[in-house]
Amino acid sequence: MILETKIEKKESGVLQVDCKIDAKHIEKSMNQALNEVHKKAKIKGFREGKAPIAMIKKLYGGDVKYQALNQILPQAYEQIVKDNNLKPITMPEFSGYDQMEEGQDLNLSFTIEVAPAIEKMADIKEAEGKKIEFEYNLEEILEKELKILQ
Repeated sequence: MILETKIEKKESGVLQVDCKIDAKHIEKSMNQALNEVHKKAKIKGFREGKAPIAMIKKLYGGDVKYQALNQILPQAYEQIVKDNNLKPITMPEFSGYDQMEEGQDLNLSFTIEVAPAIEKMADIKEAEGKKIEFEYNLEEILEKELKILQ
């Protein structure tokens, strides 16, 4: 499905991911979407699901492309996240998907923000603290409190 992937760190926690999706996978997704649209298409002069494929492509090409993208984008995203052990904390912002054509590889890009890496937790035994001692006279405090109450 994915031919190549390039991950580039943009700023703290933001990654730019560029990938190339195989033309065969795009064609398969487009054909599945076309079949789904073909089953439900209502074109005057034809029974439901019986219109010629060429007519479906002409009339419903945008819908077919949209359905194919709704299948391709999540698959590509999930595979890249899994293969590269990424921990995204935001939804991806895709670009390049509008260039999708049947029979051509798709160059797709998206940006995500990932969780910061925690290198090493400090050992509690290594932590230092200062001991602060307070001096007070209990009798003086009690006297002041009693005067306030009176």
